[in-house]
Amino acid sequence: MAENLRERIVLNHLQEGERISEVALAEKLGVSRTPLREALAVLKREGLVQSRPRCGTYVTFITADDTAETFQAIAVVESSAGRIAARWITDQELRDLTGLHERLYALHRERAREDYSAVNDEIHRRFVQLTGNRHLIQAHEQWLVAARRVRFQALQAQERWDASVTEHAEILAAIAARDADRAGALIEHHVRETGDFFCRNLLAREGRRVSTRSRLR
Repeated sequence: MAENLRERIVLNHLQEGERISEVALAEKLGVSRTPLREALAVLKREGLVQSRPRCGTYVTFITADDTAETFQAIAVVESSAGRIAARWITDQELRDLTGLHERLYALHRERAREDYSAVNDEIHRRFVQLTGNRHLIQAHEQWLVAARRVRFQALQAQERWDASVTEHAEILAAIAARDADRAGALIEHHVRETGDFFCRNLLAREGRRVSTRSRLR
């Protein structure tokens, strides 16, 4: 249940600020309110929903400051992971990673954004899993939900989507060449570009500024 609701929020089927009616949603999903409330409690801990006194439960808004801080952290972890992976990746692991990227490119050609997003998320998770470092994996997992929301929204802009695919191809080439420093630098650039693109557009729409301490650059 929690996974179902999480995907609805990540893919913007439940939009920012949208009020979640337990009665209506339970009826729509064909479940009782007890498992639904349990699922909402999980999402509340993940920061995807919040409750307001006398108002109910709402999908949280994505803020520029939170996004900047999250993507700073992810850039550090994924770039470190990319360097480690490029040094130690096996031939089979490289074939698997290449297969994921080939699927990513096909979905981009098909303009299948939701399926692309799922494969993209798996690739970013795979970068870190390839290290075999449980501390990096655990640190990365805690930021993934927030990152997935931002990535999906950023990919709605065709120019960012096209650029992201090009960046992925360069990252894969660096890993295949076992060029650890280049792989790490390219992943860091890729992650920061996504976060920065989202923040710029959000701030332009809302006329706000991201705090100095949270700037991506």
